[in-house]
Amino acid sequence: MLPESDGSAVNGSASQNQTSKTGGRVGRPDPEPGRPGINRRSFLRVAGASFIAAAGWGLAACSSDSSDDSAGQSSGANQKGSKGKDSRVAAVGMGDGDTLIALGIIPVITTSYGVQPKALNSWTREALQSRNIHDFPIVLDSTQEAFSTSVLETIAHKNPSLIMAINTAVDKQAHQRLSAIAPIATHSDKYQDYEIPWDEQIKEVCRAVDKEGEASKLIAKVKESFKKYRDKHPDIQNKKAAIVMPYDGKAAVYDDSAGRGQFVTNMGYTIPQSVQGDGSGGQSSAFYHEISAENYDIFRGLDKLFVIDYAGKARHFSTTLCSAHST
Repeated sequence: MLPESDGSAVNGSASQNQTSKTGGRVGRPDPEPGRPGINRRSFLRVAGASFIAAAGWGLAACSSDSSDDSAGQSSGANQKGSKGKDSRVAAVGMGDGDTLIALGIIPVITTSYGVQPKALNSWTREALQSRNIHDFPIVLDSTQEAFSTSVLETIAHKNPSLIMAINTAVDKQAHQRLSAIAPIATHSDKYQDYEIPWDEQIKEVCRAVDKEGEASKLIAKVKESFKKYRDKHPDIQNKKAAIVMPYDGKAAVYDDSAGRGQFVTNMGYTIPQSVQGDGSGGQSSAFYHEISAENYDIFRGLDKLFVIDYAGKARHFSTTLCSAHST
């Protein structure tokens, strides 16, 4: 599949019956896409999107205090969640599981967005290990499998008490099938699919598990991490950058409304309007647009180009890009 099949968002608290929707937008998920200023040194490959996801969504997990008491934490079986019920949360949205871990709730299912599609993201593994958690969640490949029958069977097998679908698109059919398994928390109408800001995602995940008061603490820690990075690297502030995902001989370029673009700008870079799309044409969306190889000149003049190396596409993209810029 193709550009940001990394999720949708939740509007807050889980529905009380399994057939009602928690305010969110029902929509069809977008497919996952799968010389001046740019050279091999300024071309930064981001293996498996770990750079963006770790700092954008995963920072919620990484920024929490690893010295917290981990007693009683397990892969969700004994967690107490909303309304005092046993909380076995299936986190099917990108980064939703990381926020849960930061809250001390270990999901029974999480998602991956790395070089190894069904392996835990490195930052998620580190967050679990820092809490002495060794019974890891089942990992779904949200970018490729969507809510297929096999995925639904996997979710149902874990018998979740809540399905956290904050940062993933859930269409009407998927919502009906997921709701038959457990209450589902989805994103509010305020945000389009894949465009919820990372801080709002944290708020909505927290609200869904009755930990709304923890959101501001997590957000403050993430913002402090960004500030420390900017203070440490004053030379990059307002430098021009872009974040792309190569696939099928072209590239998805994310604008500053998407989680990936937000991360780049939070570091201090500026994404020029010249590389941001208007969401029209082809498989383009409101938060990314496609650029074919013959139009890679659009990247001339950038100080940094971040490339998401999903499925090992970055090497070919790098070769194509550098060849284009050498002519």
